[in-house]
Amino acid sequence: MSGAPSQLPQPPRTEPALGPVARLLTVLVVLGGLGFAAAQVVPDLVDDESPAGEPAAGGPPAADEGGGGGEGPPGEGELASARGLEAALAALGAEEGEGLRLTNLVLAPDFATFDVLRGDERVDGYRYAADGGELTEVDVLVVGTAPLGPQAYPLGAVEPDAVDRIVARSSRASGSRRFAVESLVLRRDPVEGRLRWTLSARAGDRIGLTYRARADGSGFEDLSAGAIRIPDAMREAEQRAECVREAGDDVEQVLECVG
Repeated sequence: MSGAPSQLPQPPRTEPALGPVARLLTVLVVLGGLGFAAAQVVPDLVDDESPAGEPAAGGPPAADEGGGGGEGPPGEGELASARGLEAALAALGAEEGEGLRLTNLVLAPDFATFDVLRGDERVDGYRYAADGGELTEVDVLVVGTAPLGPQAYPLGAVEPDAVDRIVARSSRASGSRRFAVESLVLRRDPVEGRLRWTLSARAGDRIGLTYRARADGSGFEDLSAGAIRIPDAMREAEQRAECVREAGDDVEQVLECVG
């Protein structure tokens, strides 16, 4: 009868005993299907919040929100700073000279790109890599028919020290010790025509954080109302995956990670 439990006697069930290797393989299969996929897509999900107004640990010095310190060229992951921007600008100036006009500047932890306006219509692209400090030419796709001249700004309008000020303000505004810059973009506001930096970041389990300031770092705005919080299930999967990675070949520790 459909839906009713069977009244026939059921044979006894036996479960095979799993040895340590088999148990480990079972754990890895489960993690492979659930945890590791999330860990690859969304790293660093454990949010360690700082009290409001406290600078994020490991972030830029925020005592005076001044220019970046340090000596020597910035390494990988260090380009989104005043020192990194100075290195990229120096490489661009050495290659192309002074008097350049830009329509767009993108500064990320590992690279910087510059869209250089030639005349009123042609745009040449350059990419500076933190790894090796090499400047290379790249293609630029111009979208739309609006004149490029009004969007351009002189290279001298770029103030590297503003980057550290904006990063420090953004880090404090996020309230998280896991704040990480994804990119800074300097371009003219399409409505007002004012030159502004837009910073995109993540902080712990929040992505899509956005902050904006003028070219000199003043007029700071927090536009992060639309930030997205990553689901708890993905955060837990990342924690379990990290635990397993740290456990290495220790089978018992792996089982504790997923237990």
